Amino acid sequence: MISLAAALLLSISAPSPIVQQPAPWQDWSQARPIEVPTLRAPGLVRFALPNDIYGLSRTDLADLRVIDSRGAQQPFAVDQAVAESARSWQDAELSEQGFVAGRYSQAVADVGAGGAMHDLLAIETTADEFSTWVEVAASDDESTWRIVRQRAPIFRFTSDGFAGSLDVSFARTRSRWLRIRVLDPATVFPISGCRIAEAVDTTPETTAVAADIRPDQSAPAKQTRLTVDLANARVPVSAVRFDVGDAAFHRAVAVVASSDGVNWTDVYDDEIYRDSQGGSSFAFSFPEARGRYWRLIVYNRDDAPLQSLHATLLATPRYVSFRAKPGVHYRLIFGNVRAIAPSYDFSISTSAGERAHAQLALLGRLGNAMNPIAPIVARPWTESHAGILWAALILAVVVLAWLALRAMR
Repeated sequence: MISLAAALLLSISAPSPIVQQPAPWQDWSQARPIEVPTLRAPGLVRFALPNDIYGLSRTDLADLRVIDSRGAQQPFAVDQAVAESARSWQDAELSEQGFVAGRYSQAVADVGAGGAMHDLLAIETTADEFSTWVEVAASDDESTWRIVRQRAPIFRFTSDGFAGSLDVSFARTRSRWLRIRVLDPATVFPISGCRIAEAVDTTPETTAVAADIRPDQSAPAKQTRLTVDLANARVPVSAVRFDVGDAAFHRAVAVVASSDGVNWTDVYDDEIYRDSQGGSSFAFSFPEARGRYWRLIVYNRDDAPLQSLHATLLATPRYVSFRAKPGVHYRLIFGNVRAIAPSYDFSISTSAGERAHAQLALLGRLGNAMNPIAPIVARPWTESHAGILWAALILAVVVLAWLALRAMR
């Protein structure tokens, strides 16, 4: 009887082995609970990938998996809206080219008699160092003109490596003639050609990657530099937005990135401006790029630095969508460098439009979604059934005490 009680005590007090997540998920080191909205029937849900996911997963996201509470894999798709631009350019015939000293250089573009809609023109010029403004007017009879863009900036700085921006947008029109005036009163501006198009642009949703980036104190002359360390080289960036205090300005901007803060790679060139007529552009997008360090170079040339300048780096978020069931708990797991990207029918059996309108879910606890939960390791049986353990231990002690007293008699 004593040996039986001792065996019972040893079997209870011996440590239970840690139970790993069932294969094949034991090689995944990170997880996030997915907080699915209340569902009455199975339906599509989606959630945005936060920035810290990129630092803990593969760069190509091949290790992402959605699993339920039993470890069953759930088919999913990853979608990202992208900026789309459609252009159908046509050459316009130029006439009435000339220069009015102290006012402007001018040319009239004949779009043709087809009556096609247009709202964008590209100026062709042999000039290589300039920063000026353009006025565009439209006419149906080449006699009566109405202004469709009062002041649009154009520039080219060959010495700084800028190809420049010579595209000018204006209010949509079907007018056959467009009058182009380059508002440089001092010198003749050579207009060698002109192309016309209708711009069809789609701007995707963006989220902040790094906000309130302020100017560096050690920028070289004629430049303002804004530099930020994202502390993560894998976070994608695809746009920038500036906030400026100046009433009127025009600046060329270069975006560069680096993995070490020493060697920099050109990402994109564009411009920001605000004119006296109410026109402005403070943000622009570019092809998605990655880098731990980012720098925004504002070329002031001989102008004073912009006042109250700060910037925000932006990204177009990726959404993970899957079909969820009522009452079932799900997790996103990641963190396996050897994982191979899965292939599901889900991305074919559902359309991008359906997935874009799925109900929104959240990663992690509401209000604290950026903190990863512990790696996927099941709790030991002794921790999850502590009450049973203590009850059995007390019973074993009582049995041993009773047997000891009985032996003493």
